[in-house]
Amino acid sequence: MTRLLLDALGRGAAAIHIDPLPEGASLKIRSDLGLKQVGLLTRDEYVALWQNIADRFGAEGAEPFLEGSFNFRASGQSCQVRVSIVPTACGEAITLKLNSRETKALPLCRLGMTEATEQQFKRVLSGGRGLILVAAAPGQGGTTTLSSALTFLVDGPRNVISIEDPIEVSLAGAQQVQVKMVRDVPDRSVTFARALRAAALQDPDVLGLGLLRDAETMSAALSAALSGALTVARIHASGAALAVSRAVHLGAQRQLLADSLKLVVGQALTRKNCEHCAVEEDLRPIAKALPWTDVEPFKGRTRLGQGCERCQGRGHAGMIPFFELMPVTASSSRLVAQGASASEIQDQAIRDGMVSMVSAIRQRVLTGEVPLAEYVRHL
Repeated sequence: MTRLLLDALGRGAAAIHIDPLPEGASLKIRSDLGLKQVGLLTRDEYVALWQNIADRFGAEGAEPFLEGSFNFRASGQSCQVRVSIVPTACGEAITLKLNSRETKALPLCRLGMTEATEQQFKRVLSGGRGLILVAAAPGQGGTTTLSSALTFLVDGPRNVISIEDPIEVSLAGAQQVQVKMVRDVPDRSVTFARALRAAALQDPDVLGLGLLRDAETMSAALSAALSGALTVARIHASGAALAVSRAVHLGAQRQLLADSLKLVVGQALTRKNCEHCAVEEDLRPIAKALPWTDVEPFKGRTRLGQGCERCQGRGHAGMIPFFELMPVTASSSRLVAQGASASEIQDQAIRDGMVSMVSAIRQRVLTGEVPLAEYVRHL
């Protein structure tokens, strides 16, 4: 177990996937290269590893779906390991998400926003009330942006309290509350609802809420925003307008959402071509695989990394963040309350001045920084 975690951390992995097979299990790691298989386990090795993980976070074997976390420290490295175990036909699939215990929040100026976007974000954050949603797909930087926003707010004369499950980034100056379930003693559990009620007694100016994942957390976010505190929360959605649909799916009443929502920050990460080996991209494979995609505007203007020593054969070097800020105007608020679709809300946001992520990615494709496949992936 220790070797597995140290190897994953050494590769810069964000997660480890242990997928059961009839004869054992496959080991995969997820990094900025995507998901890659790195080994196979025999059945005995898989069972021993499962038991080791279960022992570390105190799993109760009678439950089919298990979640938990434990802290890991060895050879000068440390992280928090978030565990999810799901039963499958061949056995339990195990996912380990690795969060550095030493992670510090980045200032907003280092997120990669344009200056205009950063200043707009700061103006809304300084507004003092309402709900701000940070919308991103898993692994696309949502936690980083949320923690940066809270760090910006801590710098002012504000009482900042965050309720998280788990605490992933250390926020100096904020009071961070860890949600924790105690199976044997439910009265000792710290749920979002209980933590929010307690936080309300602390006279907060700002409430930060970790991932909105169910009706309870969604209700907590709306309640906090409507009570007068500026509430900043993270939600899984691949765009700003889609975050509205996601919030409704989680149980938000449309009128309450329309009344409280002030801003949605959508974001995504794309791979950046290695500048040392990128050459003009052959668009025929994309045109053949995706015949509905119009590649004509991109001919002769896109590049694709081929892999070299400088990028260790990957063809790309690092990631580029893209953002779209969707302020909720009177027009878009009415659409939210009326149950408009995500595309209708997005169209209104663009009329109100929003620059979409897709548009921003397209421009970076035309400069050769981003491969065309990344643009197609976000359409």
